[in-house]
Amino acid sequence: ECVREASVLRALPAVVPVPAIHRCEPDADPPWTLFSWIPDGPMPGALRTYSPLDARMLANDLGALLSAVHRVPPLEACPTLGRWSAAVATALEGTAGRRLGPELGRELRDFAAAYAAALDPLFDDAGLCHGSLTTKKVIAYASSGMDDRKKPGWVEWCAPPSFDRPRLGGIVDWASAINAPPLFDVGTLLRADAALPA
Repeated sequence: ECVREASVLRALPAVVPVPAIHRCEPDADPPWTLFSWIPDGPMPGALRTYSPLDARMLANDLGALLSAVHRVPPLEACPTLGRWSAAVATALEGTAGRRLGPELGRELRDFAAAYAAALDPLFDDAGLCHGSLTTKKVIAYASSGMDDRKKPGWVEWCAPPSFDRPRLGGIVDWASAINAPPLFDVGTLLRADAALPA
């Protein structure tokens, strides 16, 4: 995972804000990486404390940021997610199938077969995905302070930040990065949609 995360973080600084790597030791026991700190905190806190308008603006910024990430071509260090129907079938042959039992397993297998033609083609358009994206891995800046996103090589991924509203400071924890369709990140981000504001 150290090698994968280091590869992603080297590919992203000119695309989106990510922590800088100070040192990576993938062969150490245990493997470790030392990153820079991105100030402020995870997006859930921001969503609870900011106004509904600010929350919508942060959501809009996150959409723009993910769009920039998903335009990064597949990276060799990241595994490529196989076609959806094949992944479901493989999961049902292993632990997931045993946990679901024969009846639910059969229902899921039938569901995958019914929608394979619609969903499998999405996996032909793989790009870089975070792989385990939640709002806890999205860092939000408070509505005042320094904006350190304007660094050499920065590529603008959304409208210039305004100091009178919250803004995104970056995405952290890229150890599960994969090559997959962009909807993979959107789906994992919205898994806990009941805990997110509308």
